Amino acid sequence: QMLQSTSTVVSDVFYLSTPNQITGDAQWDFWVNLQFSTSSANYMDVFLASDSQNLTKTKNGLFVRIGNTKDDVSVYEIRNGVQKLLLDGQDGKTNTKKIRIRVTCEDSWLQLWVDYEGGTLFQIEGATTTYRTGSGYFGILVKQSTASFHQKHFVDDIYAGPLIKDTLVAQVTQVDLSIEDQIQLTFDDVIVNTELTKYTLSNGYGSPDNITLDLNGNVALLSFSKPITNGNYTLQIQTLIDIQGNRGDTSIAFIVIRALKPKSGDLLVTEIFADPTPTLGLPEQEYIELYNT
Repeated sequence: QMLQSTSTVVSDVFYLSTPNQITGDAQWDFWVNLQFSTSSANYMDVFLASDSQNLTKTKNGLFVRIGNTKDDVSVYEIRNGVQKLLLDGQDGKTNTKKIRIRVTCEDSWLQLWVDYEGGTLFQIEGATTTYRTGSGYFGILVKQSTASFHQKHFVDDIYAGPLIKDTLVAQVTQVDLSIEDQIQLTFDDVIVNTELTKYTLSNGYGSPDNITLDLNGNVALLSFSKPITNGNYTLQIQTLIDIQGNRGDTSIAFIVIRALKPKSGDLLVTEIFADPTPTLGLPEQEYIELYNT
């Protein structure tokens, strides 16, 4: 249940387009899976707007190119038949990858967001003011070379319409305590602030001694000077800011139930039953009885 290219023609350029009228602020979302190493002869263009149903004949438009020589995700405009690079994404990112892409246009301010793992943890790749064509066609254009690249273009989760504004601050979706003096928080969006004083743990722990974010920016590791013992806790986060610019206070309640380390005497052998002869109606087994204190 996703689009897959079907052309088996060597050195082919083919497209799929549909009428799409967008006025005002707009947003385009799509997921791609290119199961090959991209190159100047093998890439995909997603046209956000084109003045021609035949995308190969576009004179004015806007498109996202996935691949090409630099193996990147970039945004181009076409004006009077001339292509111009607007936003240049990171190089070396598109080979054999599942990628989710979002482009937003608000008050003529164009932004490119990408998650190179195919999820929804978007990182901004660039922003610019841009020329916009407000009418025409949305579509997908593929350039492919030899047979080893055929039928390996997949597209899904397409949205092309009015801007969907994210007004909710990132939320904590998971709390982990794999190490005694650390709390790992997983958020549903990328966060940008790691000020120690913004985080306060109850039961006298206060602010952490250190906070680090993972590479994706949605997992924060809070380190404290002493182990976090068993009990009920509340973690207050003041003015949390996510990558969309949303901010707000949040509170997380959780319980720590960590198994105690065993010590001598915790497990007792309380009975040894040897197999009697004759059995006197008892089972033909020998056993011991253990008691866990």
